[in-house]
This record gives sequence, C-alpha cells and structure tokens, in this order.
Amino acid sequence: MTEPRVIDVAGYPALHAEPAGERRPHAIVLLHGFWAHHEHFRHYVRAFSDAGFQTYAPSRRGRCRVPPERGAGVRFEDHVEDTLRVLDAIDGEAIVLGWSLGGLVAQKVVESRGAPALVLVAPVAPRDIREPPTWAGWPAYLHHLPAMLLGRPFGLTAREADAALLNGLPELDRRRIHDTMVDDSGTVARQIALVGVPVDETKITCPVYCCVGIDDKITPARSARRIARKYGATLREYPGRAHWLLEEPGWEGAVSDVVAWLDEKVYASAG
Repeated sequence: MTEPRVIDVAGYPALHAEPAGERRPHAIVLLHGFWAHHEHFRHYVRAFSDAGFQTYAPSRRGRCRVPPERGAGVRFEDHVEDTLRVLDAIDGEAIVLGWSLGGLVAQKVVESRGAPALVLVAPVAPRDIREPPTWAGWPAYLHHLPAMLLGRPFGLTAREADAALLNGLPELDRRRIHDTMVDDSGTVARQIALVGVPVDETKITCPVYCCVGIDDKITPARSARRIARKYGATLREYPGRAHWLLEEPGWEGAVSDVVAWLDEKVYASAG
C-alpha cells in the first residue's frame, strides 16, 4: 500500500502517491468539489495508486493557504485554469476524475484539451441539464442565496452539510468531515445555479464513466442519467449511497468499478 503525501504541483497543494506494483500507462488526476480540498481524496489516492496509477489530487485557489482567502471572487473559469496548470505540470496524458463540482470542472477541462478517459463521480451538471435542488437541498440554497447573488464566500453549517452532502455517512464521520470543510466562492455558486456552464459534448471524444448514489441530495440520479446520455457514457448507480462517495461505506467498490471500466474501455483496446 502506498501512503499519499502532500506535494506542490503548479503552486497548489496536492495529495500524491506513486503506483504500487506495475505502473499504468496514464496518471489519474482527482478534482474536488465545493467546500472540499485535496485531503478529502485520501482514500481514493491510496486506492488508485494501489491499482497502479500515478495519482494526484490537487486543491485549487481559494483554499489551503492558496489565495484569495475563503475563495473570495474565484470564478468557475479559475477552477478550470488551475486544473489545466496542474495537468501541464504532470508528464504525459492523465485520466481526469471529477467529483461534485470537480465533475463539471472535469467536463470543461476535457472539452478543452481531451484526455484518455473522463470519470464523473456525482457530477454537477452543465447548463443544458441543470436540475432544481432536491427538497433536502432547498433550505441551504435559500439560506445562502444572498451570498450567491452578491458573490460572497460561504460555508455550510453542520446541519446543512448533514442534510445535503453527508447523509450517507455515520454520525461520527459527518462531524469529522464537516470540521475539515472550507468556505467557498459565492461567485462560482451563482454561475452554476443561476447561469449554468455550457459544455460541448461533441468535443469530448474519450470514453466517459459516470456514477451516482441513488440517495444523493445534491446531484440527483436523474441528473447523472442525463449527463450519461449527453456523453454516451457508462452509467453506474449505487442504491443506498449519497453524495460523499469518497468515504461512504463501500467507497472501495466505487473505485474498483472505475478501475474495471478503465481496463475494459481504455486498456483492453490499447492492448
């Protein structure tokens, strides 16, 4: 087992682990979501490196001591730019995996420069597929609507996080994870919620995989199904699972499913 360590990639802190055993042909880069950062990918970094991937999970600007403080003024385009810088700093092509907001960032990144494969885990949807919040998400949405409209940073209360993000986790894990979450950009939230981010599916020509928890309150399964249709993607739905697929019980199976899909769709044909 390879233990992840924090390194600097293109000026951003990133969890990194060297591959265990035989090295895969591509690195894999993991993109975090709202209120999250590189440390939330520790389980995934370890698991993908154990499967033979050179694995990176970078943070982006506005968190983890990378200005601006609390993500003030950060735009969605900045998230894409930060990710492109990270990819430029990594030798060779990289598979791009995005979770939550990172899933939308991943779509824009692959639209821009391509990738051997695109993996979307509980992804935020592009403009043509935006869905209204689920019932559980409305209180947080309305509470933070002024911050979104004014572009001010905001974070989730423990109760909001429990209802919208962490509902698939045991109580003790919810408290621990909420304590590590950060404030995030109201500007990005406004762009996504009120305007939307367009993605041209004709420019995404690599294999695409999409997975979602049936009990996800932030990115509902119906949204993931439409995203999968948009890209002709392989879709995997997990009953009894919610949004925080990074650590919910059974998270190992989600990683194994991605690795098996990559073996079938990317490496079998390459062989």
